[in-house]
Amino acid sequence: MAYLVERLEKCLRAWEDWWFLLGVMNDVMVADRRPPVYPNENAVLHWHQFRKRLLSLGQEQIDIERFLPPKHKSFENSTLANFAVPLSQWCLNSRRIYNLTEELQVILDATSLEGVTWQDVCLPFPAFAIKLDRPMIDVEGTRFDFIMVTTFNVTNQRGTFPVVELLFFGEGLRPI
Repeated sequence: MAYLVERLEKCLRAWEDWWFLLGVMNDVMVADRRPPVYPNENAVLHWHQFRKRLLSLGQEQIDIERFLPPKHKSFENSTLANFAVPLSQWCLNSRRIYNLTEELQVILDATSLEGVTWQDVCLPFPAFAIKLDRPMIDVEGTRFDFIMVTTFNVTNQRGTFPVVELLFFGEGLRPI
């Protein structure tokens, strides 16, 4: 269990370091009488409060907007920059980490999902994590042994749709 929580702790520290360094970079630019690289808002300003807010979830609400990236194209598809959302959902909804043993993974690999739709899938919580004893390996050879699962709804002009987000973490904490 210690390893499982350690993985999330490393991700949170990387997120904190990311926003700390961007804030310092902005401060240096402003001190040199140049415009900041990124807007001084949201996570750039409030990153240091996030851990405390996570720990007090339940007693008080978390204003997730304060911990989102500033509106900037650099952050649109950045898993690390947006890590506050799945982590806060995990803390709020379950704080569960399921461990899939190598034996169970072999059985699941041999299981046919033909005819199964997302409507047939009942997830245990709106957010949870999965530790894989046998890492998944991508085409570049990176091994991913930790998955965060977060569900939410997306609304557009055609209606509201459920979404399942899977974040894979592996060697070097490289999320995809």
